[in-house]
Amino acid sequence: MATAPALSPSAAAYDLIRSAFDQEELPETLLFDVQSRCVNSSSCRGPDAELSCVRSVLESYRSPERLAETMTELRLAEQGALVFDSAAAEACIAALSKCDLTFDSLVNERQRPGGACMRAVVGTKPPGASCVTNHECASELCDGCEGENVCCSGACEEEPVEQSMVDGPCSRRQFCAEGLWCSSVNGGTCQPRLLEDEDCDSLDQCADDLVCRNGRCKQPRQRGESCSPGETPCALPGDFCNPDSETCGPFPSEGESCDFSDPPCLNCCASGLRCDVDSGTCVERVFANAGERCSVHSDCDVGLFCSVVAVPSPGQACVPRRGTGEACNEDLQCQSLNCELVSTGPDRRGTCGTVPQCMD
Repeated sequence: MATAPALSPSAAAYDLIRSAFDQEELPETLLFDVQSRCVNSSSCRGPDAELSCVRSVLESYRSPERLAETMTELRLAEQGALVFDSAAAEACIAALSKCDLTFDSLVNERQRPGGACMRAVVGTKPPGASCVTNHECASELCDGCEGENVCCSGACEEEPVEQSMVDGPCSRRQFCAEGLWCSSVNGGTCQPRLLEDEDCDSLDQCADDLVCRNGRCKQPRQRGESCSPGETPCALPGDFCNPDSETCGPFPSEGESCDFSDPPCLNCCASGLRCDVDSGTCVERVFANAGERCSVHSDCDVGLFCSVVAVPSPGQACVPRRGTGEACNEDLQCQSLNCELVSTGPDRRGTCGTVPQCMD
């Protein structure tokens, strides 16, 4: 097991990330991205929750677009277009480690403009410089990236102007003052954040301590408080609205019932567990190794995919992803997540290409 750097997940999680990217050493920017998403799980719910979170983050890389973004930003970091601020990163991780944060508070802290998390990885390119991501610009604004974050060639824009007050103009280059959100009214104006039970369609519209759930701003419920399943959010990460008791509480542990509905709630178990449909109880979620049976790609451990095999007996088993130039018919079969198809339809086939990257 490799030794993980100081600002990174645990050694076990570090090895998991290494195997996913097939690299002996991992860049600080990549480690920080994973750590900032999973540190609350590891600090507040233990090592099993951390590994479950890391697996979920790695699962999000299972698309050519997401991998292109990651690999492009790693290349930009090597070129000096992105700079890693370890002091800001440490402050961000400390802020995200607090166990009294709600899930939405965690998201807000990671995305808060000017906050430590947003300052941990900063761009260095000045206005007018060519760019393919918002992140490489000092202003965080690449003019070709409207509505996109990566692979959107353009030029870096000027720094955002002074914040607007109520009814003032707002855009991606002009932010709203604290306590306001940017409404699409009149082409973009700053409006007061919404109160409880007011209509909403995104998290940033609701006042502090409220979350947007099913089109309404709602007050998250604390553990033990009454709630409505599917309607009322629970405050603590790892809690859910129990359909039987209609109160917020922790997800069921191993051996406990998850038979809240017919069929059972497959995602209603604590981290690292799954709901067994036969017994209706939470059981350990075990990922299949190479050669072991599987039904879908997500049954397999990191770096593997589910394939039809002939030995030791006909069926489906987890096998290693394929290298550049090897045959494939979908992206998940390739280490690069990039299957370059030469034919589609019933005779879908191609070869594994290189890891996709944006080029400026």
